[in-house]
Amino acid sequence: MASNPDFFQIDDEDIEQLLELLERDYEEVVAQEAGPLMKASVELARAEVVARTPVGVAGNLRGSIAGDIRGRWPELEGEVMTPLVYGEVIERGRQPRQKWPPQDAIELWVRRKLGISDGAEQVAFLIARKIGRKGFKGRWMFREAAKIVRPQINQLWKDQLIARVVREITRRIEAIGRE
Repeated sequence: MASNPDFFQIDDEDIEQLLELLERDYEEVVAQEAGPLMKASVELARAEVVARTPVGVAGNLRGSIAGDIRGRWPELEGEVMTPLVYGEVIERGRQPRQKWPPQDAIELWVRRKLGISDGAEQVAFLIARKIGRKGFKGRWMFREAAKIVRPQINQLWKDQLIARVVREITRRIEAIGRE
């Protein structure tokens, strides 16, 4: 077989050197990728929660779903949440025989969603009483969104980190070949 002058060989010593460099720089590579990956992960989760959140009267709950990223690698954290107090009630539901929900919020819902103006106060009272007595099931938009996006986020991190390591290995192999 003819020899190709542009071809280079990597020997065991080169591989040992490459592995040492990769091991040393692994944390740096992950740290560089972690911020953008966390941002993408939080947005993926936020979008799924929003899609599962009931609209309500004005869409306030759905519009309040936000993502936040805190810290730096390796203590980097992402969170999807709502600052609205009733968000947790909608998520988890309301147990029977609890304090009645706020009647004024229900009255607004009766007026806007049901289109009832005359007698809206009485209808709101009846609805609040029933919710107080019977409770209601949670919508579990955060929990269910987490179940759906967790495998997607894991795959995203795996794919991106592997791609970055492959780029790094390729760059270093090419550098060894140029030496």
